[in-house]
Amino acid sequence: MSQEGALVGVVDTLPEVEETACQIVDSGGRAWAAVFGHLGPQSGCSRGEEIQKELGDVDILVNNAGIVNNIAWLRKMKFESWQRELSVNLSAAFIMIQLVIGAMIEKKWGRIINVSAGAATGGLQKQVAYASSKAGLLGLTKTVTLEHARMDHCNAVLPD
Repeated sequence: MSQEGALVGVVDTLPEVEETACQIVDSGGRAWAAVFGHLGPQSGCSRGEEIQKELGDVDILVNNAGIVNNIAWLRKMKFESWQRELSVNLSAAFIMIQLVIGAMIEKKWGRIINVSAGAATGGLQKQVAYASSKAGLLGLTKTVTLEHARMDHCNAVLPD
């Protein structure tokens, strides 16, 4: 995207995201990085607002978060592990969409791409949190499309 002239904001829970921004800048693009330590509405919105302050309104949002930290049978998965995976894989997308959708509506233009997974439609053994979070992302995508179809486009891709 940066090679096509886009100003890129990259966000992750890991500090290595700053290396990604540096690589974009080193290749002649413009980028800004933010590390989301705790994913909650307050931290997500404040970090997202920092990106908007630095780069301007977001015209294209790619929600590409995906962690698979909980390989366990459903009966053995800890609730905290379940919540962490849903927070990163689903709630972060909700927070980011909520943050950018207003400007997209005002401009009557915007693109939202949510990266789900094949597990969203078929499930995965020992990955109930991952499969559930990616299925939830499909529901979020469909709802955003229904609510805002005239003003933006929201799609999901499901790589294997």
